[in-house]
Amino acid sequence: MKYKGDETTRDYLLRLAIEAIEQGGEVAVKAKEICREADIAVTSLYHYFGSRDGLVSEAQAKRYTDSIQDVFQLWDSGVRSCKSKEDFRALLVQMLDYVMRPERAHARMVRLNVLGSSYARPALRAAIMEAQEKVFEAQVTTLDYARAQGWIRPEIDAKAVSAWHLGVVTGLTIIELGPNTVNRDEWKKIYLNALLETVVAP
Repeated sequence: MKYKGDETTRDYLLRLAIEAIEQGGEVAVKAKEICREADIAVTSLYHYFGSRDGLVSEAQAKRYTDSIQDVFQLWDSGVRSCKSKEDFRALLVQMLDYVMRPERAHARMVRLNVLGSSYARPALRAAIMEAQEKVFEAQVTTLDYARAQGWIRPEIDAKAVSAWHLGVVTGLTIIELGPNTVNRDEWKKIYLNALLETVVAP
């Protein structure tokens, strides 16, 4: 394994930790092995993250935001290319279809895994909340742009909408854990109708 592009030592250590978690869970994050792979002293890891737990917390927080960030970037780009409320409405439908597709089940499961790992771990929970706040702030900027164009209801709380949307989409894992009797298309239709009615300006 090697550094990628302009990846710093800190970034490299985070990537190694994330790959270890993906392969074997948090127990697979072994400070000595990661430092050996990165060819640094264990004291350097402590310099960057304070402790092994600090490394795990930041790695988990990054896993969490990485599972969201690509969609929000796509969404922001799409919103700024819209020319009308009709374009914006069509984009909402298209994006919802994208984020709820079965191929993104892994990203949803990653978020649940990270959230579950934060139970009774204040440091990890704080890292997740800090990372999530940055995502929500970016989403608010996008929705405020749409609001300025007259495409969404002026009274809408953009951050609350962002959190609501993330909760609903992540919650799709309820029917993705195995065979079930819930119709995915009906789930999507119900949420889409609620989203359009709640967010899009009349």
